[in-house]
Amino acid sequence: MKIAILISSFYIIASLSQETSDHYKAVLEAVHGAIEKCEEESGVSKETIEKLKNKIFEDVPNAGDYLYCVFHSIGWVDEDGTVNPEMATGFVAHHEDRLDSVIKCLNTAGDTPQETVFEAYKCYATNLPKDVSTHDELSTVQKKELL
Repeated sequence: MKIAILISSFYIIASLSQETSDHYKAVLEAVHGAIEKCEEESGVSKETIEKLKNKIFEDVPNAGDYLYCVFHSIGWVDEDGTVNPEMATGFVAHHEDRLDSVIKCLNTAGDTPQETVFEAYKCYATNLPKDVSTHDELSTVQKKELL
């Protein structure tokens, strides 16, 4: 079970202090918990999650519900789906290629909170360099498969 959120969008850098590294790991654990909770709550299929991981955004039922649930659970978006800039940029601040993508997508909007989050995620994923995955960080840090 792997996804990117962002989200992800996460790397542990050797130069990080132990405190920062511990905070980073805590955030990843929170993401992991949100992913498990939101998979069940949203009814998203494994097929949809695979499509999101592979930057495919057509025919992805419940993707907006799933992504909203995950990002809202970890505080990266508000009730209305608005991206929290400090949270979103803070986690990828050491990764210029990811940071640029996040910044480009901060003002993305949709008709519903779920649509706003889906469009923001889509914007983020499509603005990443082709060789950068949305879920690399989760796969390298977590002990078990997340999605």
